[in-house]
Amino acid sequence: VCFNFSEPLARRTDFSPYVAVSGSSETAISNEDQQICVEGLKHGERYAIVLRQGLPSAVGESLLTSADYEIYVRDRSPQAHFAGKAYVLPREGQKGAPLVTVNTAKVSIDVYRVGDRNLLATVNRDDFLKPIDSSRAEEIASQDGAKVWSGTMDVASQLNQDVVTDFPVLDAVGKLEPGVYIVTARPWKGAASPTTPDADDSVQLAAQWMVVSDLGLTAISGDDGVHALVQSLGSAGPLAGVELRLIARNNEVLASKTTGADGRVDFDPGLSRGKGGSAPGLLVATLAGDYNFLSLAQNAFDLSDRGVAGREPTTGLDAFLYTERGVYRSGETVFATALLRDSKGVAKSGLPLTLVVKRPDGVEYRRATLPDQGLGGRAYAIPLLPGSAAGKWSIDAYADPKGDSIGHVEFMLQDYIPERLDFTLHPAKPIIDPGEPVEFSLDARFLYGAPANGLDVTGAIRLQAVEGGELAGFPGYVAGLADDDFTTIENQFSDKVQTDDKGHADLSVELPEGSSTRPLQAKLIVDVGEPGGRTVERTLVLPVRAKGVTVGVKKDFDASLSAGDVATFEAIAIAPDGARIARKGAAWSLYQITNDYQWFNADGHWSFEPVKSSKRVASGTIDIGADGPAKFSGRVGWGAHRLDIKTLDGEETSVAFDVGWSGTASADTPDNVVVTLDKTDYAAGEEAKLRIASAFAGKAAIALVGDKIERFIDVDLVAGDNVVPVTIGSDWGPGAYAVALTHRPLDIGAKRMPGRAIGVAWFAIDRGSHTLDVRLDAPPLARPRQSMTLPIHLAGLAAGEEARVTVSAVDVGILNLTGFKTPDANDYFFGQRKLPIEIRDLWGMLIDGMQGETGAIHTGGDAEAGLEGNVPTQEPLALFSGVVKVDEQGNATVSFDLPAFNGSVRLTAVAWSKDKVGSAEADVTVRDSIVVAATLPRFLNVGDRSEMHVDIDNVEGDAGDYKLDLDIHGPLTADADAMTKTVRLNAHQRQS
Repeated sequence: VCFNFSEPLARRTDFSPYVAVSGSSETAISNEDQQICVEGLKHGERYAIVLRQGLPSAVGESLLTSADYEIYVRDRSPQAHFAGKAYVLPREGQKGAPLVTVNTAKVSIDVYRVGDRNLLATVNRDDFLKPIDSSRAEEIASQDGAKVWSGTMDVASQLNQDVVTDFPVLDAVGKLEPGVYIVTARPWKGAASPTTPDADDSVQLAAQWMVVSDLGLTAISGDDGVHALVQSLGSAGPLAGVELRLIARNNEVLASKTTGADGRVDFDPGLSRGKGGSAPGLLVATLAGDYNFLSLAQNAFDLSDRGVAGREPTTGLDAFLYTERGVYRSGETVFATALLRDSKGVAKSGLPLTLVVKRPDGVEYRRATLPDQGLGGRAYAIPLLPGSAAGKWSIDAYADPKGDSIGHVEFMLQDYIPERLDFTLHPAKPIIDPGEPVEFSLDARFLYGAPANGLDVTGAIRLQAVEGGELAGFPGYVAGLADDDFTTIENQFSDKVQTDDKGHADLSVELPEGSSTRPLQAKLIVDVGEPGGRTVERTLVLPVRAKGVTVGVKKDFDASLSAGDVATFEAIAIAPDGARIARKGAAWSLYQITNDYQWFNADGHWSFEPVKSSKRVASGTIDIGADGPAKFSGRVGWGAHRLDIKTLDGEETSVAFDVGWSGTASADTPDNVVVTLDKTDYAAGEEAKLRIASAFAGKAAIALVGDKIERFIDVDLVAGDNVVPVTIGSDWGPGAYAVALTHRPLDIGAKRMPGRAIGVAWFAIDRGSHTLDVRLDAPPLARPRQSMTLPIHLAGLAAGEEARVTVSAVDVGILNLTGFKTPDANDYFFGQRKLPIEIRDLWGMLIDGMQGETGAIHTGGDAEAGLEGNVPTQEPLALFSGVVKVDEQGNATVSFDLPAFNGSVRLTAVAWSKDKVGSAEADVTVRDSIVVAATLPRFLNVGDRSEMHVDIDNVEGDAGDYKLDLDIHGPLTADADAMTKTVRLNAHQRQS
C-alpha cells in the first residue's frame, strides 16, 4: 500500500516512526520521492494505518495532523507465469516445465512449435525467451510455426500463495520434432465461443520457450573458426556421433560435421570470418531424435573478473608506436618511432609503413610512407606548425593504407610550463578511519637536485563518495542507497606548513565530518609553491573505512536487458575490515519506477509537477554467505527500476537501472572455478602444472589458447584440487590462457541440476628469451651548454645478431605534466593480451523441472586528458637520437648537445632485434654550480611595467659574492641599476 504526498519527502530519513500499522508485525516501510509504501501486508487482510503528525518533507514542511486509514488488501488476482528466461529442459529426471500460479485451480495451455528451418528468424526476434501476447501467439501458429496442442492443466490452489506445477510437455505433445516449442499459459476462464472473437485478443501470456534435450552445447569462436563441444547434461561426459550444423545469419547452412569420441568438432576458420548475413548465427545439434541449438548472436561471456586483460590480440601485422614525450606546443617537433612485427613479435623487415597524423578534430594533418630503417623500425619527425590546434592528436600506422590501423599513439598539444620541482606523498595509513586525522608526509626537491626547502605547503582535503558506489576490492559490486546523493565536503588545510631544510614536511589534517550509505573516500590535493609563486600539485586518494557492515550488490546483466527479461543479481556482506561475512534472511525487493505528472491550478493557471511512484514487481529473502555471493533474480518491465536489499541488522543497499524495449539475449555470468599455475612464465617444451580447485566432481575440458586454440585436454574432476600437467608448445606465441570448462552432471536423487563453471589463468612463454637488457651508462650529473655522451649496452643478443636503438633526452618537468611512462615494447609485443576467443553455452539457459508437482493435463479447451598551462620561459629540452645501429658486441653511443638548462633529464632507450625488444630509462641531473631561475610574466602590453622574480641557488659553489647580469632582448627597457646586481651567497644557500 502506497501513499502519495504533495511534496518530496525528506532524504535519508527513517520513516518507520511516522507510520503505524495495526494488524501486522512484519511490515516494512519504504519511500520514493513523494511516496511512502507499507510492504509486507497480506492479501485478504484488513489493516489500520496511521501517518503520524510531523512526517517530514524535503522542503522543510511536515505533516500537520495525523492521517488515519482503514485498508483492505484484496486477494491476489489469478495469475500464471513461467520462471526465468531459460529454454532447455534436460531430458532426464524432469517432471516438466515449472509454471507458477496464484489463486487458480486450472490454467489454459497452448503449445506451439517453430520448426528447425524457421528457427533462426525466431531466435533473432526481440521477443525470443520472453512472454508474448495472444496476437503474437496467433502469428506463430499461422506464419512462423504451428499450434501442436491445446488444453488445460489442473493445479493446486492455496489462497494468495504461489504454487509451482510442472507442465508435462512430453505427455502432452508426444515425440518432439526439431525446432523450438513455446508453451503459453493463462488462468482458465472457461471455453471461448467459437464464433465470438476472444475478448483478450492482446492479453499478455505466460510463455516458456523450450526444447527437451540431453545435448549440452558450448561454442568457442575465434579467428581460427568455431569450435563446438557437446556434453551430456545427464552425465557431463562428451557425446560422440552428434551431428552439428553451423547456420549463417541468413539461414544458410555453412557446414555440417559429426563429433568424435571427444565430443568436439572444429569448423573451418573461413566460416567464422563471414560478414553480415554470412556470419555464423546458430549452432544446431541432433543425435538419435535428440535436438538442441545455441544462438551465436547472444552475448559472449565477460571473463574480465577472472584475470582476462590486456590489449586486443592481433593475427597479422602489428606496430608499436611511441613518441619521446606526451605533450608539445605549436612550433615544436614530434619524434615518433614505429616497430613493425608479426603477431608473435618477430620483426617484419623490408616492408614500408604508412603513418597518418590527425588533428583533434579528426582531420588528417600529415601522411608519410616510411621505409624500414632496420629490423622493422623507423623514426619520423613531425613538425607542428605555429598556431596548430590544441587538444589530443593521434598517429596511426597502416601496412595497407586502405586497410585498418595496426598501431596507434596519442599526444597532447597545449601551451605549458615545465615543472621545476617534484614531490611525493606518503600516507601514514592506507585506509582512513572516520573521526581520526589524516596524517601524511611529503618530500620535495628541485628537479636540478637540490632539496626544495622553505616552500609553502597548502592544499585541501575532500570527503567524497566513490564514483558509482563501487566497493573497493570487489569489482562489479556497488553499495549504498541509489538516491543518496552525497555532497562533497572540502576543507582547506588550516595549518601553515613549510618544507624543512631537506624538503620534508609532515602534515595532519582533519577529515571533514559526513556520513553516507555509499562508500566514501578522501582526496588530498596538495600544492607546493615554487619560489616564483606558481604551485605544483599532487593528489592522493584514500578509502574511508565504513563504520559498519556494507552490503554489496552486483548486476549480472548489461545494457541489453529488455522488458520481460529476468534480471539476476549477486549480494555480499563486507565487514569494516574488508572481510566477507554472512548475513542470513536479507530481504530484497525489485521495483519498477514510474514517472507521472500531477496537474494543478494556481492563480487561474494550469501547471504540473512530476510525481515519481514505484511498484514492486518481485521480492524475496536470501542468505548471504561468507564464502560466496547470494544469487537472486526477478523479471523486469520497461523503464526505470530499483533493487532494494536490507539485512535483518539494518544494512541496506539499492541499485537503480534502466530497461529498454529490446536487446540481445544473454546467458548468466558463469560460475567461477579457481584455476592457478605453478609459475607465471614457462619455456617452450616445459611442463606446467595446472591446478583446478573444483567444488564438484565431474568433467573438464581445458582449452589452451594462444592467438588461437592450440589444444584441448579432457580431465575427470574430483571435488577439491585437480592437478593437470600441460606441456608448453613452441608455437603458442608470447603467452597463452588456460581456460577450464568444468561441468557437473545432473543428480536426480538430490534434485540438482547440471552445472558448469569456468576458470582462466594466463602465462607467459619464453618472455626472457625475447627480452633485451638495456643498460644506459648515464652520468649522475651533467653540465648545460656541453655535449653529453651516452654509452649504451644491450645484453641478450646472440652472436652476430643485429639490433637497433633509439634514445631520447627530455626534461622530467615536461614528462610529469602528463605522467609519461617509458615506452615498453616488451609488454606490448610479449605481455598479456585479451582472450582471443568468445565462449557461449546454454548451461545458463537450463529449466529446472524437478521442483514442482506434475500437473494433470486435459486436451482441448479455449483456444550507454586535457592539459592547461602557460608558455614556457625557456626552450624545452627534448632531444632525440633517431634509429641507431648497435655493433656486434651490443654497444652503441649517442651524444646530445645540452642547451642552457637546469633540471632533470630523463634518458629513455628503446632497443630491438629481430625477435627481442627492451627498454630502459635513467635520470640525469643537469645544472650549473649556481642555478639561476627567473619567473617571467605571461604577457606584457605596451607601457606595462613588471618586476621579475629571480631565484639563485648556490648548489655547489663556494660562499662569496656573485654578480648577476641581466640581458634584455626585444622591445623592453630596464632601469640601469637593475642590469647588474651583486649577491652574497653562503654554501648551499638559496635566495630570491
